[in-house]
Amino acid sequence: MTGRRFLATGISLVVLACSGEVVDSDADIVEIVVFPRQVDLVPDQTQLFFAYGHTSTGDSVAAAVNWSASSGSIDSDGRYTSPASPGEYLVTATHTQRNWLVDTALVAVEPEGTPRIALVVVNPGSVTLRPGGTQQFEVVARDQYGDTTAGTFIWLASGGSITPAGAYMAGTEDGAYEVVVTEISGLADTAEVTITGVDPVVTTVEVTPGSVALRPGGTLQFGVAARDQFGGVMPGVFSWSASGGSVTSAGFYEAGSQEGSYEVVATEASGVADTAVVTVVEQRAGFPNEPAGLEVLGEHSFGAGYFGDDEHFGAAAAIRRRMLFGICVIWIWSCT
Repeated sequence: MTGRRFLATGISLVVLACSGEVVDSDADIVEIVVFPRQVDLVPDQTQLFFAYGHTSTGDSVAAAVNWSASSGSIDSDGRYTSPASPGEYLVTATHTQRNWLVDTALVAVEPEGTPRIALVVVNPGSVTLRPGGTQQFEVVARDQYGDTTAGTFIWLASGGSITPAGAYMAGTEDGAYEVVVTEISGLADTAEVTITGVDPVVTTVEVTPGSVALRPGGTLQFGVAARDQFGGVMPGVFSWSASGGSVTSAGFYEAGSQEGSYEVVATEASGVADTAVVTVVEQRAGFPNEPAGLEVLGEHSFGAGYFGDDEHFGAAAAIRRRMLFGICVIWIWSCT
C-alpha cells in the first residue's frame, strides 16, 4: 500500500492506493467525495480519479467505492478513459455498503487541439516571513500552447492562513511551510514559506539575463532579484553601473559605439552585487531574406560538392546565431 497526498477544498486528504480492495478506515462515513471535481480531456485520454469519505466529525477517511461513468470507461481503481465523442460526461463513485452515498465529477471531452490548462505556476516560489508577516501570492495558468488562460483556483497553506485570493499570513511558529494552489482540473503548484524570528538579510543578487550581445546603440532592460539566507525572495534597493554604454537607475542599458566585452552591475544597498556580461558587436552584412533586427553572435560556413563525368552538384551554406529581442535565433542560408 502506498499513500498519496492531495489537497481539496478546505481539507488535507490522504488517498490510499492499494493493489487489493479498499476498506473503509471509519464506519461513520456520511459523505463520499470525488477528486478531481472537474477535468478537461481529449478523446481516448486517461484520468485517475480518487474517492474518500467524510465522517460525521468532518474527518477525511479512506472509503470503498464502486466506479461508473456515463460514457467512456472506468476501472475499479478509478482510472477513466474518455470516449471518442466530444461532450460532457459524469464519473460517479458509489459507496459499496451504503449506496445512497454518491458523488460525481464532471468530464468535458473536447476535440484534439482545444486549448486547456496544462500548467499552473505560483509566484513567488519561495519567501521568508517574520511571525505574523504577510505575503500576496499570485497564480498563472497556461494552456498546452503556453498561452495564459483563466482558471478556478483553491488556496491552501500550512504554518499560517491564506485567503481565497492568495493573501497569506504567517503564524507564530518558526519553520518551513507550504502554500499550495490547485486549479479545479487538479493541476497544482507549491510555494515554500520560511517563518523565522531571525531577520532575513540579502545574501545573493541575480541579474538577468546574465549575458547578452548587442549592436552599437542597442538597448536591453535588465532585471534583478535579491534572496535572503533562506532562499526567499526579498525586496531590495539597487544601484546600477555599466561599462561600454549607459544604464538607468531602473536597469535599462544602452550600448556604446565601440565593439568589445563589457559589464552591467547591480548592487543592493547591503553591498551584495551581481554582474552581467554585454558583448557589443557591429552589424554584419545580412543574408538574403534575413529578418531585420538580428545581432550577430557567431558565424559558421561550410561547403560541399561532387563532380562526375556528366553531372555536378555543389552547395554552400552559412549559419548565423543571432539575438532578436534577447532570444537566440539560428538563421541558415544556402544556395545550390
